[in-house]
Amino acid sequence: SSSENSPVFLPSKMYFRSLSVGLLVAPFTNAQLGELATYPIIGGYHEGIAFDEANNRLLLSSLVSNSIISLDPDNDYALLNTYVPDGGVNPSGLGLKVEESTGHVHATISTFSAFDNGGYAKYDLQDDTGTAVLAETYNMTCTINGTSGCGLANDVIVTDEGVAYLTDSSNGRIFMVENGAMEEVNISDPTLLDWVDPTFPFGSNGLVMTEEGTLLVANSGAGTLVRIDPETGDAMNVEIEGESGGGDGLLYANKRVYIITGTTIYILESSDDWMTANSLGSIDIDKSADGESAATGAFGPMDENGDPIAIYVTYVRFGDLFGDGPNEDPSTLGVVTFSSSAGSTPAPGTEATTTTGGATEATGDTSTTTVATDATV
Repeated sequence: SSSENSPVFLPSKMYFRSLSVGLLVAPFTNAQLGELATYPIIGGYHEGIAFDEANNRLLLSSLVSNSIISLDPDNDYALLNTYVPDGGVNPSGLGLKVEESTGHVHATISTFSAFDNGGYAKYDLQDDTGTAVLAETYNMTCTINGTSGCGLANDVIVTDEGVAYLTDSSNGRIFMVENGAMEEVNISDPTLLDWVDPTFPFGSNGLVMTEEGTLLVANSGAGTLVRIDPETGDAMNVEIEGESGGGDGLLYANKRVYIITGTTIYILESSDDWMTANSLGSIDIDKSADGESAATGAFGPMDENGDPIAIYVTYVRFGDLFGDGPNEDPSTLGVVTFSSSAGSTPAPGTEATTTTGGATEATGDTSTTTVATDATV
């Protein structure tokens, strides 16, 4: 089937939604069927998500409550714990990553409603006290007047060496945290990360790093994928053949990028270190009819080939945040599972749950969408 990209306007975000929903089976060893199941979870405004493999739990940040929650993937994503940061770090939590070698949780923090007070924090989560003990914290500086905390710190990644990179969406910048210091990464063409529409002031957003050490950054407003050499600062737009879109979150595995937009996951592959890329297809994760926009994602366990068995996706009701304000309605956790001929972990349970204050109430209203596998993209 042919694909046609058309803009979809959500309350505070613009994405490009593909009209083709499917995966090209041939390039994949494990992804023969993509299936989306949804689960209600406590709170409506979880942006960042990370899978903590060592503790077999999902961690989610909050745009409104200044906390991190943990969920049990083996128990219908029931609430395990809520961690409140110490050290007086009060802005919203956005991007979230786990450094598996140390157990540290890396987070971007900002005053989301004002697109300001941007920074970075590294936590140790304490289960007995429900505290996120602050190990390190830094504020971004404004390139215009040197003001501390200028900008919207959005996504974060951490390398195997413990170096963190984070994006500033409102100013189109990349920062690096290494050896106790934060500094801006200077790139050859900063305009590639800028936002392009004053009504949608989001530029650099999700980011990943390849095996070669190349940074790939989604420009949400421009709808582009930017390739950056962090050593030299050389930057260029990746030339993409086929369908794609302006990503919020990015994931990377086995030389493939998974671009998460408000309604769709696009899968790209490259054979030239991301000078160019080809689209392998897309997965429909659209819940805009319910007022929810997909935000970011995390891989769960990987199969023996290094491909994802599942992608966990957060949904946010941005219309509430920029409208009447947040409420107590639950939000949605999306779980996209891929079947595997190698007998990988089966799909999650078929019953959704709502968790409140540590209690679990079965609702039995899980929705499931099967993604076509015979599409021609």
